[in-house]
Amino acid sequence: MVSSDEKVRARLDFLEWEVRNRPGRHALRLLGLVLLGYLYPLLLMVGSFGSVVAVLSLAPLAVSSDARVVILYLVALFASLVLAAAILRTFWVSIPVPEGQALAENEARPLRSLVDEVRRSVDGPPIHRIHIVVQLNASVAQRPRFGIWGPRTNYLIIGLPMLIAVTPEQLRAVVAHELGHLRGGGGTFRSWLYRVNQTWETLAGPFAAGSTLRRVVMGWFVRLFGNHLATSTLAIRRLHEYAADRMSAELVGPLTTARALLRIDFAGHRLGKRFWPTVIREAGQNPLPPADVFGRMAQFLASTPEPEVVRCWQQREQRCRTPVTAEHPSLADRLEALGCRAMLDGHPINAAGGANPETDSVGLLGDCRNRVWSIANASWKALAMERWRFEHATVKYMLEKPDDAANSLAGTSEADRQWEAIQIQARYGPLDEAIELLGVFLSRFPEHAAANFTLGQMLLEQDDEDAAAYLETAMRGDSDWVGPALHMLLDYYREAGRDAEADPIQKRLAEHERALVHARTERLKASRRDRFMPHGLDARDLEKLRRILYRYPQIKAAYLVRKEVRTFTDKPSYVLAVQCRVRVLADSRADKFLIESLRSQIPLPCSVVALGWRSVALQSRLRAVCPSPIFSAPD
Repeated sequence: MVSSDEKVRARLDFLEWEVRNRPGRHALRLLGLVLLGYLYPLLLMVGSFGSVVAVLSLAPLAVSSDARVVILYLVALFASLVLAAAILRTFWVSIPVPEGQALAENEARPLRSLVDEVRRSVDGPPIHRIHIVVQLNASVAQRPRFGIWGPRTNYLIIGLPMLIAVTPEQLRAVVAHELGHLRGGGGTFRSWLYRVNQTWETLAGPFAAGSTLRRVVMGWFVRLFGNHLATSTLAIRRLHEYAADRMSAELVGPLTTARALLRIDFAGHRLGKRFWPTVIREAGQNPLPPADVFGRMAQFLASTPEPEVVRCWQQREQRCRTPVTAEHPSLADRLEALGCRAMLDGHPINAAGGANPETDSVGLLGDCRNRVWSIANASWKALAMERWRFEHATVKYMLEKPDDAANSLAGTSEADRQWEAIQIQARYGPLDEAIELLGVFLSRFPEHAAANFTLGQMLLEQDDEDAAAYLETAMRGDSDWVGPALHMLLDYYREAGRDAEADPIQKRLAEHERALVHARTERLKASRRDRFMPHGLDARDLEKLRRILYRYPQIKAAYLVRKEVRTFTDKPSYVLAVQCRVRVLADSRADKFLIESLRSQIPLPCSVVALGWRSVALQSRLRAVCPSPIFSAPD
């Protein structure tokens, strides 16, 4: 039973209340949990070395015994040493270095000076490495030298889009916030928990990708304990975010911190809703991603935003609650904690504004700006290449369809033929034109499932509340769209913290997943109690099926019927009954292999049965509906 978002939020609200009103009890609870996490690996190490010591303590007795006892003792000693070495080796895990291009010690001196000045002002720990990434983000990371233990290297990770979006003074606010996660002082315990949780999250990858022994000994524990620790510390980590905001406000002032939050959030909204969708749509015409995507991004962020985009973003952030499992509070909550909520409710564009190439923070990169810019473009291009090739290949296939795919449209409806003609433009044309085109199409064919889903997806990405109605129409028209549409709606409502609307979607999705399991079971079986009807396939589809059956010389004849199903009735299900040639020595394993092979090759949702003396009743039912075989092998 999946817990609802409201129940999870109620649990987290209680933890936040406990942090504020019973901090001692909450701290003891988390301290015990963290110690438990370290206790298991320590017990493994103590147990493995203890077994070696125990075996060694038996050495005097073994030496005084006969040769057979000595041999058994040596075998036991060797086994205990191997086990101890194997367990010790599982802890010799190397945490990967954070992603991004590392700046050398003598590079980006203006940026390093800003970071050092902020660090001294907030009395933060030293930053040993600065990495530049391609995401609109800033974060800190610590990398222990010996897996879980050892001295730590502090990393500051800054996204190039962040440098494009904010001014140097706003960047000071961002850096102060990030250093607040590492600084001691009054929030020492919170900072320590933040670092511990980050360590366990980082360890999950190496242990999951390690050897079988590492996964068996520690991998399962790292995964389960890491997830439980992340949930248990979520409330205190959220308060830690507020504390980091306060530290930033103490350094640069609450107004500057609030402006930085507004600028970053609005830039992320514009990039996610307008810039990146426009870039990806170019894959329909261009085989390669753009070479200077960050140059285009800088121009885009410097342009004046459309009033509709500003209004949509403002309304979304005003009603948005903190997502139930998110570590960072919502923008409205963070501004309210700073005493600057009015900046969001009034005219936020005055505070968020647009990026200015003359006052942005890219200049802090100094003489390495061109190198960082070029590497960032190349890195983004490498990350985007797989999806870009897929999108371009999709368009190419749609434009150069094989003859049989093109001819298959001959028997389709007018709506499907019109959809086939416009879907490339709808998916890869300019966004505003695509939305308008889909609106015109749906005015003629309002129940077309694929068009409703496509338009609903576009509108949902633009935070348009009308998207839900189009997605509901798509789900009613074609069950293939139920899963994708529910997933999109659930993610959208959760991201906005709208639990009351997310819970019904979550329940529907769980019911849909159960229905998928039932539908698969229903379609893979055939019995005499099922109801059958003529298959209804046209000559072209039957010919494709016959070509597959010709590959199996053991098949003498085949019958095809359509099965009446109760789940997803809009999707047909078929039963293919094959009659094999008479063999002197029948082998049931050969029939099973034949059935599995046919299932994997037949392009229909089809149950395959081999006719024989055990299926006389089923055979009579099938032949009553399909008296003549659809396939007969030549003698």
